[in-house]
Amino acid sequence: MFDSSTPGRGFEDYIRYVYQAILNCESQDIKVLRGASVPNARGDAFFEIDVYYEFDLAGVRHRVAMECKDTRRPVERNDVLAFCQKLQEMPSTIGIFISRNGFQSGAERFLEEKGILHFDSATAPSMRDAVAAILTAAALPSEASIGQPFWGLMEEQDGEGTGSWLKLPPGGMGKNSPALFPLFFSKPDASLFQRFSRPYSEQTCIRGIPQTTLRSILLISHHLMPTQFAIMRTLEKRGRTLFEAKEASPLELAEQYLPEGAARFTPAPE
Repeated sequence: MFDSSTPGRGFEDYIRYVYQAILNCESQDIKVLRGASVPNARGDAFFEIDVYYEFDLAGVRHRVAMECKDTRRPVERNDVLAFCQKLQEMPSTIGIFISRNGFQSGAERFLEEKGILHFDSATAPSMRDAVAAILTAAALPSEASIGQPFWGLMEEQDGEGTGSWLKLPPGGMGKNSPALFPLFFSKPDASLFQRFSRPYSEQTCIRGIPQTTLRSILLISHHLMPTQFAIMRTLEKRGRTLFEAKEASPLELAEQYLPEGAARFTPAPE
């Protein structure tokens, strides 16, 4: 985990480790670099980036550049302006700025206006959620995706999937149960659950979860956003069709449903 007393190399190495673990889900030889020298769009200049990675997914090149500041004073506007100028020269690159001691008001306002994610030592833990959101969005299944083997319910807005998967609320499977990510073995089962569960019927769409997406979901759930899953099966009882939920962890699902098992799910560094 991030130690605010050593936000330099230790923090950068932790972020590099997390990205490498998740990106490896695509079975690509991807290097997540610390202290990278990255060329601009023209290739005639290079920028020093604290933590940098890029990878191909669904034919699109994804890039993330991080600036990490370990200064005694809050970061000033000129500091973030310099980082923003680098991003403008780096095509299709997401920027993230981390400062141990926060940001001056002008610097923070500038980052918000430019849509650059930013965190200090107090908010750094929430960066896991932001990173997870970026990586989850990159691996979203389409309406034509086929479950391999699972199907899920995704939240829907204006006829489009939002990228947020439905979670059953605490108590949904029992009085003291946690929120669970429901998984179905067939599209008809997912559709039946959707119809039976009135609060979800008009707020969700059904999506097949291919192996690449399943791998991403499980890695993110294991490393960044701890999540438990519920494998949903139908059963007949007194002439009624009901659903039975079997709880499973990301490791258990990886071991049983990914070709390589849970080999990549190494413990995150403390």
